[in-house]
Amino acid sequence: MRINVVTALTFVLSSLLLSLPARSAQISAILGSPQQYNSQTVTVTGAITGLRQRVSKRGNPYVTFTVCSDACIHIFTFGEPVLHDGERVTVTGIFAAVKQVGRYSFRNEIDAEAVGIRPAEQ
Repeated sequence: MRINVVTALTFVLSSLLLSLPARSAQISAILGSPQQYNSQTVTVTGAITGLRQRVSKRGNPYVTFTVCSDACIHIFTFGEPVLHDGERVTVTGIFAAVKQVGRYSFRNEIDAEAVGIRPAEQ
């Protein structure tokens, strides 16, 4: 059986892209050039503000908050992580310059894959 070369190359390239490490970036750099970071896995660090825990219409718990350091960026994640306003965190996820969910548009938001609490600075 012969494999289509284009299909094979697409599979290999997709696998490589998914295994790339997250790109650590300053929030101001992401917001200053959102198209450069669009659909990229990024890591940002800062303090949580505006933490809101909610449940979707389908019954799925999720959390939204803002992470601020040199600028502020919106974060979305499913689940019920134990977080508090003022905590320092490192967030890794997919940045979207614009994300359409139903009739809602979200701009400059990270869909978090991981949120880690950082120790308090001395």
